[in-house]
Amino acid sequence: MPTGQEHNSAADDPAVERDDPDPLVWLEHLADDHSRLSELDERTLNRLRAAAGKISFPDRTARKNLARQRRLARRRTARRADDATLNATSNRSLKRSMRFPVAPLAIPMANDSRELLQQQAAVVETPSGEGDHLLEPRNCYICKSDYRQVHQHYDSMCPTCAGLNWQKRLQSADLNGRFAVVTGSRVKIGYEIVLMLLRAGATVVVTDPVSQETAEPSLGQGVTFVDDVYGAVEGADALMLVTEWAQYRDLDWQRVSGLMRGKRVYDGRNIYDAA
Repeated sequence: MPTGQEHNSAADDPAVERDDPDPLVWLEHLADDHSRLSELDERTLNRLRAAAGKISFPDRTARKNLARQRRLARRRTARRADDATLNATSNRSLKRSMRFPVAPLAIPMANDSRELLQQQAAVVETPSGEGDHLLEPRNCYICKSDYRQVHQHYDSMCPTCAGLNWQKRLQSADLNGRFAVVTGSRVKIGYEIVLMLLRAGATVVVTDPVSQETAEPSLGQGVTFVDDVYGAVEGADALMLVTEWAQYRDLDWQRVSGLMRGKRVYDGRNIYDAA
């Protein structure tokens, strides 16, 4: 029966003398000069060969587990680096500045809602000179193509779409005397479009069956809210579709065309075929 002493490592065996405390350096010396193996006693040499064989030629299960662990480690490393790069965009910085604090435990709240608040309030990692390129490609929110280069503001768009949106974000024109209808006023796309139109001098009518009650106080007296889309577009110069509610998916376009003064329709949600 083997004794406990037989399980001591070769590094502790008195028959093994090493000049360098690093075991890898010691193994490299043995590989470079096989004559040094003669300095080992038979038991130590057999243990060394058995251990080297298990490392060099593991069984199938061990190989698969090792390969999977290495793939997961590479993905985690790449994901952390990419998240840091994306967190450096000004768009995510703005979102972090508006996030909610963690709710006290005394406040009754669903677990998933509390978890979401905790994630929003968590301190995020920002890059320190890693650049603006992702290690793993992402899918563009607009054109759906893969991209690696990250825009300084947009974290979910390819360079082409981000550049165009950045240009349009700062673009304006004199819209005094113009009348525009926006089908949506939620904080995000519809809300921002309404504000841009108001700043440019346009008259804005909003039709939104979902978020009218929450958006109306925020937008103030400069916006008129109408329940019926056909009543809203009467005399309008432009119609902007920024939501995908069911009533906007099956519009009577002949009727819409007859009611509108202008003929400009912007489908911001790709609801309809351009043809």
